[in-house]
Amino acid sequence: MNPEQIVMMKRFIYILLLCLLISCESKVPIISSDDFKQDVHRFPFSTYNMLCVELYEDNLYHTNRLDNRHLLLYDFKRNIIDTIISDNKVIDIIVVNDSSIFYTDYQIGNYLLKNANDNSYDYFKDVHNTVSHPYWRDDYQCISVFPTQPLTMTDPKSGIVSCVRKHIFAEDYSVILENDIPVYLRFEIAADSSIIPVSFFGEYPKNHPKENYYDGGILYYFYNHKSKEIITHTAVDDYVVLCDSMGNKIQDVYFGSQLYKYSPFSIDKKNKMAESINHYHNATLYSYIGFDEYRNIYYRWMSLPREKDEDSMTKEDVVDYILVVADEKFNIKYEVFFDGDKYYPIPADDLINEKGLLIYEKENKEWKGSNTAAWFVFE
Repeated sequence: MNPEQIVMMKRFIYILLLCLLISCESKVPIISSDDFKQDVHRFPFSTYNMLCVELYEDNLYHTNRLDNRHLLLYDFKRNIIDTIISDNKVIDIIVVNDSSIFYTDYQIGNYLLKNANDNSYDYFKDVHNTVSHPYWRDDYQCISVFPTQPLTMTDPKSGIVSCVRKHIFAEDYSVILENDIPVYLRFEIAADSSIIPVSFFGEYPKNHPKENYYDGGILYYFYNHKSKEIITHTAVDDYVVLCDSMGNKIQDVYFGSQLYKYSPFSIDKKNKMAESINHYHNATLYSYIGFDEYRNIYYRWMSLPREKDEDSMTKEDVVDYILVVADEKFNIKYEVFFDGDKYYPIPADDLINEKGLLIYEKENKEWKGSNTAAWFVFE
């Protein structure tokens, strides 16, 4: 048996034993993702090259890593690709409707709006001069900092955007927690295209470990377009905060996996790259939250620890995932195991429609992409 086969065997045994151990005491079952797999779609390109993906009706908006990050549109029904933006390097997209798209330009970092007339407008360029933050005054920006901190349009004229200092978010983490500083702005767009502040918000879950500095202690959020509720959450807490449409806290809600195990990450490690990578490889970490409005189901992704090849200085690029599935009241129905050798999960809230949840398939464990993705339906 070669080293690669030994690693795969160890990984299989580890997952099997872990699932068996938990299932003896679990309140919900852990089910293989293959039990929920429906149709498989074949693209005329490799999914490895798709970045910043968002599904809107039957169109898949995405940027292409091989094409200077231009914004492209793939039509599922016609199986064709159109170029939407070719004069900018796009690093984030938010589809408002089929004629309006917010995007972040690589050069300036601010959100621009492209409309049907092919005009672009920078709504947030001077927002710090006109909208006073309750703590930071004018020393902040409204930009996309991380893929899981995007702009969200709640309707064509209002939305939610992150408010961050002009230096690195992580440097403010302790200050944010100690002073309950809101890091998100609920806004409206006036007739003259100015930004009208509605409310600032952002509360950490009740069990969030304040001493944990992994990923800068970032507070993420998700907006449910159907219920008009906001959820704030972190990578290291089983609980999430359910808020109303203005960001006012309603309650803390348990929305975690029975396989989650907290791993400390102290402040003295946060600027050490090796420590950060090691923690990322060995910890269970929560990421995206999504909502399937066609089936009234919430999703929450969690990555499992990578398995190490003892004969190698590097870790294999295979990550297994757990998908926690709950109803609209956050009653957890079951958990789904995604084999990292077969699938590459992507943001749950961006790739959901009436057909289900779209997940990339893998042709090999190094993840150089494939031409297929599968639809999964969870009831």
